[in-house]
Amino acid sequence: MARIIKSNALTFALCAVITMTAAIFYAAYPLLSDVAYSVAADVRILAGAIPYTDILETNPPLMFWFTMPAIWISQLFNTQSELMFVVYTLAINAASLGFAWYLSGFASRTRYERNYLAATLALITCFAMAFGFGQREYFTAVLLLPYLASCNVRLEGGKIPFVAKIAVGVVAGVALAFKPYFLFIPLCVETNALLATRNWKSVFRTDVVVGTAMVAIYPFLVWSLYPQYFTDILPMITLTYGAYKIPFLQLLQTTSVLLFLAIAAGSLILKKGNTIPSRSFNIWFFAGIGGLLSYLFQAKGFPYHMVPALTFALTAFFLQVRILPRPLLQMLAYLGFAVCVVAGLSNYATETRSRAAAYDDLLASTNPKRMMVFSADIGMAFPFLTARKIEWVGHFQSLWMLPAVNQGAVSGTEATTLVAKIANLVSADLEHFHPDFVIVDNRRIARSQPDYQLGFIQQFSQSLAFVKSWQSYKLAKKTDNFELWQRTASF
Repeated sequence: MARIIKSNALTFALCAVITMTAAIFYAAYPLLSDVAYSVAADVRILAGAIPYTDILETNPPLMFWFTMPAIWISQLFNTQSELMFVVYTLAINAASLGFAWYLSGFASRTRYERNYLAATLALITCFAMAFGFGQREYFTAVLLLPYLASCNVRLEGGKIPFVAKIAVGVVAGVALAFKPYFLFIPLCVETNALLATRNWKSVFRTDVVVGTAMVAIYPFLVWSLYPQYFTDILPMITLTYGAYKIPFLQLLQTTSVLLFLAIAAGSLILKKGNTIPSRSFNIWFFAGIGGLLSYLFQAKGFPYHMVPALTFALTAFFLQVRILPRPLLQMLAYLGFAVCVVAGLSNYATETRSRAAAYDDLLASTNPKRMMVFSADIGMAFPFLTARKIEWVGHFQSLWMLPAVNQGAVSGTEATTLVAKIANLVSADLEHFHPDFVIVDNRRIARSQPDYQLGFIQQFSQSLAFVKSWQSYKLAKKTDNFELWQRTASF
């Protein structure tokens, strides 16, 4: 392996094999829930749907803009949109990794160090982060690689061409614009650098200024294109989205945080024991800390929110593993990593296929063309819908506003008005799109105590428009968790 890493050509070949293997793996299974929704939303937007008017999405439009080229290319060449999304995502990963490798050449490091980092990042981003593949967190982690590589160059006194600095800033600006929480990552990295160098002027270097300008301009761009996001969607988010947050102590006990702490502790122990310091360790380590803060401040506890933190923490860990004096210890670290990756990929395959299998059973002996879903869980059906080429219709990817009503976070007149607004939009969708089937999610919501059911039909029945539209549907099948309603009358 050392001989491969010492050769640029063989390292490129190794990274290409890793990327192609990942493409084969991800193409064999349905996409993750949020990712499958992004694909479905992009398809509708390309067909003329207007974000925040026809699709009531909670996030600003960057994810749509960023992933839409994949769907456009798939339509241009008449290929599967899911397959093209996988190829596109891994191509972005490879390009960002290649850019980071190029920048690393301006630092005073050996070819082995440079290639080792590239191969390690290829393995981490292609396989270890499978649980967040294609999410905004995944793209953020990948797109920040050039920025972190440039930070290492600056730390070692190297100089990067001016055009490359601008490119680093642009790519980092896109990464950080996905969510404001991601700003914790460069904040931690730059704070560490300031404490180490006491050079305040470094904060105003070209890449930082360009990236900051892009993040600052983004809200104004959204306002100019989609003012309805600020006037219609943001007030609803402010009113209801707190229902998805979990207590801080519960966050600290999640598997993702415990795994991060274990990796971070292992890194620090190895750093203390190694006689040869790793010069870029602190950059990756503090980027991981920033990722952890991003996870904690979002306060939702979703595992994929930890993708940046774990990506950077693992990188810092393996930078220390590389300089361990005993090969046996290195092999044990690599073996443990391999076991964890295989377990993660197996879990990915099982979870994505089991979701589709559940809906296959629910929709057995049916041939739906258009569907709506009543659920507060965005992951409920989108992997199934995209895999089976069923058209998703309606304003809502999920009814994310309703948990706040059921928990009492929104009550009184506000709750009545909110439910009536949602019910009227759902009624309009039933009348306009004529979905063949509607899936109603009756699972109990367990993110709060006590757990509860949302009771979609019961709440919507307060609207006369919904009652009228719903008369054309009959209950076709019922399981412990779901109901399947079928349209029986022509509108």
